[in-house]
Amino acid sequence: MKFIKGFILATTLVLATSVFANTQEEVCYNSVEAEITLKRLLNLHPDKLSVYLEILDKRNITPEVKKRLRETAFWVYNRKDLPENDFRELSFMRCITRTK
Repeated sequence: MKFIKGFILATTLVLATSVFANTQEEVCYNSVEAEITLKRLLNLHPDKLSVYLEILDKRNITPEVKKRLRETAFWVYNRKDLPENDFRELSFMRCITRTK
């Protein structure tokens, strides 16, 4: 349960700070940090992805946000074995291309 609460908190903080960010780089930096946190949590508890997805489905948030969080969770899960530096660079490039 700590895993899920931690990820939801990290995601909420990223979404909240991205509204006030001044540049695209700041938004992407915050997004990368949230994805790194999720990667670390998934490496510690790889079986908790399904629990996170169930809780995400029960949350009262817009379908668009649910879709994006779900996609991000699977994206991170499929790349959880990458070295952190490579993951960070790939995640940053993904964010830059998605926000243009």
